[in-house]
Amino acid sequence: MIRFLLVLAAASFTLQAAELPVTRVVLYKNGLALFERSGEVKPGEPMRLEFKKSEMDDVLKTLVLDSSAGAVTHLRYQLDEELQTRLGEIGMTIQPGVTLAGLLDQMRGAKVTLTTASGAIEGSIISGRLSQQAQQAQKQELTILTTAGELRVIDLDGVSAAKLSDDQLQKRLTEALGAYQQAQSQERKSLWVETAGKSGTLLARYLVPAPTWKSTYRLSFSDKPGEKNEASIEGWAIVENTSESEWKNVDLTVVSGRPISFISKLYEPKYVGRQSLELAEADNALPAEYATTPAMAPPPPPPAQQPMMLEQMGRASKSFVGVVGGVPGGVADGVGGGMMNAAARKDSASLNRLERYAALQKAPHVVFADTEAQEAGELFEYRFNQPASVKAGESLLLPFVQQKISARQVCMWNSSEGGHPQRAAELKNTTGKTLDGGPVTVYAPDGYTGESLLSTLKSGEKRFITFAVDLGTKVTTKFDTSNEVVRSVKAERGIITMKTVAEQRTTYTISNVDAKEKTLLISHPVQGDLQLLSPKPEDKSAERYLFAATVPATGTTSLTVAEERPLQESISISTMPADQIVAWISARKITAEARTKLEAIAAKKRETAAAATDIQRQQNRLTALESDENRLRSSIQTLNSVPGQQEQVQRYATDLAKKENEIQAVHARMDDVRKKQAALEEELASLVEKLSF
Repeated sequence: MIRFLLVLAAASFTLQAAELPVTRVVLYKNGLALFERSGEVKPGEPMRLEFKKSEMDDVLKTLVLDSSAGAVTHLRYQLDEELQTRLGEIGMTIQPGVTLAGLLDQMRGAKVTLTTASGAIEGSIISGRLSQQAQQAQKQELTILTTAGELRVIDLDGVSAAKLSDDQLQKRLTEALGAYQQAQSQERKSLWVETAGKSGTLLARYLVPAPTWKSTYRLSFSDKPGEKNEASIEGWAIVENTSESEWKNVDLTVVSGRPISFISKLYEPKYVGRQSLELAEADNALPAEYATTPAMAPPPPPPAQQPMMLEQMGRASKSFVGVVGGVPGGVADGVGGGMMNAAARKDSASLNRLERYAALQKAPHVVFADTEAQEAGELFEYRFNQPASVKAGESLLLPFVQQKISARQVCMWNSSEGGHPQRAAELKNTTGKTLDGGPVTVYAPDGYTGESLLSTLKSGEKRFITFAVDLGTKVTTKFDTSNEVVRSVKAERGIITMKTVAEQRTTYTISNVDAKEKTLLISHPVQGDLQLLSPKPEDKSAERYLFAATVPATGTTSLTVAEERPLQESISISTMPADQIVAWISARKITAEARTKLEAIAAKKRETAAAATDIQRQQNRLTALESDENRLRSSIQTLNSVPGQQEQVQRYATDLAKKENEIQAVHARMDDVRKKQAALEEELASLVEKLSF
């Protein structure tokens, strides 16, 4: 197939401008890095900053410029617009692998000049196609209407060049090619800084996503007598340059801490949807049919909802002006009563989002001091004295701490970790710096001994880290719970409060088979209802006690932890029977005064109970007498109607009189006993109320 040349005016999208070099980098733990770039600005020459597309949101949010070359007039950057959106606006699509026939087929009606071996052919494009002939390769054919009015099919394989005669069409094709070119290089975005036109220095500072820097430590113990309780610590920062710019002699700082940060979509164009409103138009009349006799007609259809007239729309939208975008005369997402309420709710949600955004903007920021190590609120920074250089795609390992630290070698045992304790280091941060969290490799005089993890350690803080299992030491546990012990018995206004404790002892037996003395720290759990009696712990947290025990070489020792569980019992004397009070007295160790008072109350309760028993006995007697009296009255009534029974009636009458006298005597006895009972109850209440010991 003969090659062809499509003559086009190429578009240039790369503006020539100097790029600012990187002079300072600050790496944070929140996935961001602060970059500073600075350089000399020449009169009339813009400075270029190049970024990845994924970085543009953060750049637009955080970029700060400082210029001695006059005021910064404006910034320019490449628009982020979807390729298909841009091509739709241009009205032309160039598919991958498109042929000349296929491309020209999209330009039907356009005038074109074709250069062939026999001369130039001018005409208007009708169509382009690929034709397949028997046992032959596909051919590109273009059907045109020549300027002479002839319809011709041109074999494009014989065409060496095609030129469009329409300048506007030529421009659209150029723009489409430019859109494809921009889409292919969309991962790199340029930003140009324009200044007032003088010579000077331009400083640019911004934050972009970056790998978090990592910490790693080496902890080395010595066997020198004077260094028993200290060790050497080396902290190294792992820094990765994932940017596409070389860091050459940059001022490098790493910061421990996580400042608040978030993503805000600023680079991607945003479009606001609008409603479509039309003027009301008269509907065409429809034919109607009328019944000749009255009938139940169906309800009429609801009237068609008419769009709001323009003058009504203006009145309805007055309350929305300044809420959505603050544009005078704007209409906010709907017209009419219900739709306006929906719009108001939408605007309220938008305002809430703005308020939350404003609150986030108030998050504290860091001001850096020109020191080697500096506290900055919750952050701590390490600034390296020597400039750092690293190529794009390379990493650095830089020391940020190299000094002595307070450290003691111990063994630590926790019941959840089995019978063997772990070798550990008690660290107290005496470096004066915050130590960022990271892995720790531990070395002893005889070499590598284990590894651990260290979370962020502030200056002055103490921490235990374990790094190996001590197979030469074993710990066993024995539990013993004793009976309850009364600690105090108190009475106040008839309420006795008794405090007792249940003692619990845990004995730890430690065996050491190694030929050296060891210090063992036993981790004993803190239980909320247990109070520690002995021994005194070396350290305590909300979850555990640490008890220290010295284990002799090839020997055994034990440590007993005594705790008690406080219990409290409250009883009311007024509700206790006398026998229960006596039994309670005999089972408790109380003072003689308390015993005398309680015995007096018990005696008074007996008297009161006896009076109550006497009243009940008299009541029973009264019930029996009244029953006999009723029986006698019934018999007398019956015998009075029987002749010759007068003598028997007289005897019953005599018995009835006796019963009446007995009833009167019982009533008198009951009155006396009730008075006595009331007096006894009053005396008992007084004793109970005054009970105190």
